[in-house]
Amino acid sequence: MFARASKKSIICVNAGPAIRLWLWLAVFMTLIVSNASVSAQAIGAASGERITTFRSEVFVQQNGGIRVIEDIHVEAQGELIKRGVYRDFPLVTMNALKFYDLADIQIESILLDGRIVPYHTEKLDGAIRIYMGDPQRTLSIGEHKFTITYFLNNQISLGEGTDELYWNVTGNDWQFSIDIVDAKVHLPVGAEVNDLAVYVGPQGQKGGRYEVLSGAGNFVEVRNAVALSKGDGLTIAVSWPSGYVSHPAFVNAVGKLVSDNLGIFIGMTLCLLLLVYLTFSWRKFGKDPKPPTVVPRFELPVGRSAAEVGFLWRKAKGGQNFATKAFAVVLTSLAVKRCLTISVTGKGEYILSKLPGVRDDLPDDEQTVLNSLLRQSDVKEITIGREYRKEVESARNSLLDRYSAAQRSRYFVRNDFPWKIGFVMAVLAVAAVVMLDPVIGARDPESFIGTAIGSIMLVGAIILIFNFLQAILAGIFDRGKPVERAIGKLVIVSLGFMAPAWVFGFILLGAMSPVALCVAVFAIVVCCLFRIWMEVPTQEFLKLHAEIEGYRRYLTVAEQDRMNFMNREMGDAIAIFEKHLPFAMALDAEDVWTQRFEDYLRSLPSEAEGRNKEYNPAWYKDGRGWQNIGSFSSSSVGQLSAAAVSFGAPTISSAGIASGGGGFSGGGRGGGGGGGW
Repeated sequence: MFARASKKSIICVNAGPAIRLWLWLAVFMTLIVSNASVSAQAIGAASGERITTFRSEVFVQQNGGIRVIEDIHVEAQGELIKRGVYRDFPLVTMNALKFYDLADIQIESILLDGRIVPYHTEKLDGAIRIYMGDPQRTLSIGEHKFTITYFLNNQISLGEGTDELYWNVTGNDWQFSIDIVDAKVHLPVGAEVNDLAVYVGPQGQKGGRYEVLSGAGNFVEVRNAVALSKGDGLTIAVSWPSGYVSHPAFVNAVGKLVSDNLGIFIGMTLCLLLLVYLTFSWRKFGKDPKPPTVVPRFELPVGRSAAEVGFLWRKAKGGQNFATKAFAVVLTSLAVKRCLTISVTGKGEYILSKLPGVRDDLPDDEQTVLNSLLRQSDVKEITIGREYRKEVESARNSLLDRYSAAQRSRYFVRNDFPWKIGFVMAVLAVAAVVMLDPVIGARDPESFIGTAIGSIMLVGAIILIFNFLQAILAGIFDRGKPVERAIGKLVIVSLGFMAPAWVFGFILLGAMSPVALCVAVFAIVVCCLFRIWMEVPTQEFLKLHAEIEGYRRYLTVAEQDRMNFMNREMGDAIAIFEKHLPFAMALDAEDVWTQRFEDYLRSLPSEAEGRNKEYNPAWYKDGRGWQNIGSFSSSSVGQLSAAAVSFGAPTISSAGIASGGGGFSGGGRGGGGGGGW
């Protein structure tokens, strides 16, 4: 309908201080300030101090600024209002594209009861506070009138065919209630009102009770119909045809946009340089070489255990979750090699029973697990359930050490130097956005140091969180658990381990422009992604991984006439099935492998009914049938994990929209509030 969206104030003049070195200190200080404000308001309410009349007269200038005269009548009782009152004026808003739009204020005069009175100012986050009154004199009890006259530039929303003033007359952050609000708006000579809307009530309120005393020609006057409580305000939106307020030249408009958003544009530039530099570095140092062609392989990987094959197939990504997976693989491998038997009880527990005999050809990881579980000569069996067993923890920890994420460096090479340069560029981009932000940016040496160190900590913390989440996600979804459980665990971890980061992000989200946040997040995300992409697998690993993938194809998708159990005797088929089963489990192919063996049994000719079609492995006993072997690795994860963890021991608007009814109380420019001092 119109060209630009209405502008919404983003300033809360009582917001906490700019980012400091310690996030929690800032949070605590914010709570203290809030409690103090609440206490002050309670005192004001108890004392009867209030604003009896708030009169505002706004004159729209042809250059897009406004001249405002405010008469503030207060009832002083010597409680909050001792020497005078203060008035807060937000100077930062956001335009329709969510870029900052800064304004300058020029104070023409301040009067107390018709006489000139001293005043002084204080800079706030994106705002200014004006203290009106003589610090050497105390006001008498009774009613007093403060009159402030000031100019503000760049206050008009300029649209195609329609211009608009969307003005928060009183602000919603006064310590006092307001009995009467009388607001007048004078349009430029010759302009006539198109639309008028008034919003009365708390922040975000649409509508409200008010009277329109005049709304024709170039003059508007409105008044509230009921008194305003603390937190309430009156906002007016009036539009008129374009042509009476000069539109800035394109070059001037662009220049102001850049100067008002200097930190954002510097951050954008650094992000572009970061992306170009890391892309160039990736092409030179981090681009993976072309892998060998994958062809089906019909034999076991030579010299490697099933657990090791699974570790390499996952591109050497080990950790806690793979250790549990590998534990189930190793137990299955030991069972098919007749070193032990696995029995599933009706309670869902697993009984591991040692078989007589000594094997000297076991891989190191399997020999270590076997010794950890059944190392004593007089121990014949061990039960694994949901209770902690130190033997299980010892066995699982041995796999955790052997297949840890640190082993990845044997197969992947990372050139960290280019990435570290990129990290510095990302820190500079975030620092520019934060430190030059007009709301929370650096205003003095203390806040400069705080925001600089905070930017470094923010980038480093988010990169650590990114790596942590990557490991958590990979581990969760690798376990075959339902997505709902995976998301649930991720939420719990996020709310607990990363709570400080979320609090910090929430503070920024409520204070900064979304564009500024997007620039900072983009820099960090690029840095995180290239941290992963700068890893290069060695040629030896690529060759090994291709061989493993080819072997997996034999287990899953190889040609029917050459694969698996076709045209084999029953005994040979069973031997092949058991030989490859641990590897199928390690490669997440156990379901397919088991199903194909079952299909083979069903395909035997009818005269083979009876013992020849039966498969009852002595090494695996489950009342539900041998088919559960295929799901042993996934179904046992919970049991094995519980048994390996000691729970009892210590563990580490376009112009015109607001005037047409699309606004709300507390929206637009102006606003703020005030109190007594």
